[in-house]
Order: sequence, then C-alpha cells, then structure tokens
Amino acid sequence: MIGIGLGFFERIRLVSQDGDHHLEILPKEITLLLKV
Repeated sequence: MIGIGLGFFERIRLVSQDGDHHLEILPKEITLLLKV
C-alpha cells in the first residue's frame, strides 16, 4: 500500500483491488492511495 499526500484542494484516492481500479475525489487534499 502506497500513500502520497499533497496539500491541494482536492483528494484523489486510487484503490486497486483484485485488478479492479477505484478512483475517489475528496475535498481539501490530494492523496494518491495505491493498494495492491
């Protein structure tokens, strides 16, 4: 699991489970979460 936090306005979460990719955009920060 890799988490990258950037202090931006939006939060982007990318989750990969069982070869399925899921992208979430949440307020106040940009966080790139890569789950293997």
